Amino acid sequence: MSKNNKINAVVFDLWETIGAKNISVSKTLLKHFGLNPTHDFLQRYEKAIQLKKWDTKDDAAKSLLTEFDIELSQANCTFAVDLLSSSISKATMYRGMKELLVDLKYKVKLGLLSNTTNFESVALTNWGIDQLFTAKVFSWEIGTIKPSANNFKVICEKLNLPPHEILFVDDGIVNVDAAKSFGMQGKLFSGIEDLVDFLNKD
Repeated sequence: MSKNNKINAVVFDLWETIGAKNISVSKTLLKHFGLNPTHDFLQRYEKAIQLKKWDTKDDAAKSLLTEFDIELSQANCTFAVDLLSSSISKATMYRGMKELLVDLKYKVKLGLLSNTTNFESVALTNWGIDQLFTAKVFSWEIGTIKPSANNFKVICEKLNLPPHEILFVDDGIVNVDAAKSFGMQGKLFSGIEDLVDFLNKD
């Protein structure tokens, strides 16, 4: 890991960085209900179900359907609930990621910063990596979604480190750029090997 950059913590995004749901909830909704893929569709999707802790998947499903003016019929609610359940049951961690996290744990603090639902965040426990992180921040806990500066502020505070000493790794360039604007270091995730090479640079 580069000594020049003074990286004392590495913060990871969850989905498409540590692992994958292996099913796109948003794209499946678009296709099934014939929705118009507007420029703000993903943002509306995230705000509908990732900004609060839900008691049940049914509650989250109803919020999602309501956001897109979809009838709250039993069939539609069941479809949405099953879709959310699939995103949990089909989720897998990327090969080599756990080994990387364990290795990093001995060198720096580890953090996690994710836009996700409280149901999907259990993936960390399912994969046996939950205890590797010094700090975790989920959108449903704090009520804001990346790329909001508040998300980066909270994770830095939880890690008790200044932004410039923290590397943020995410598969979304918008989020990486936002982290950099906040003062953090940033790395666009494009695979385990590329990330390992980046971390091992002198």
